[in-house]
Amino acid sequence: MVLCKLFEAYMNKQTAIDFFGSASALAKALGVSKSAVSQWGEQVPMRRQFEIEHVSGGVLRAGYCGELVLTDDSLPAAASR
Repeated sequence: MVLCKLFEAYMNKQTAIDFFGSASALAKALGVSKSAVSQWGEQVPMRRQFEIEHVSGGVLRAGYCGELVLTDDSLPAAASR
């Protein structure tokens, strides 16, 4: 069996605000309120990271990493000997 674990990684809220010029402009680009943006912590929520990547034309990139976990039953029989 192969398991893939995804971990949220980091897109800094201030970097996104700086790119768009203001928190209001970032909120407008995402179609959310400025107060919604202000409720984020230092890290942009993962869902919003992908939206920001899209509306920035890929200049700002969603951060994510994955870990592939192989278990014994995912290995060929010869390799498990």
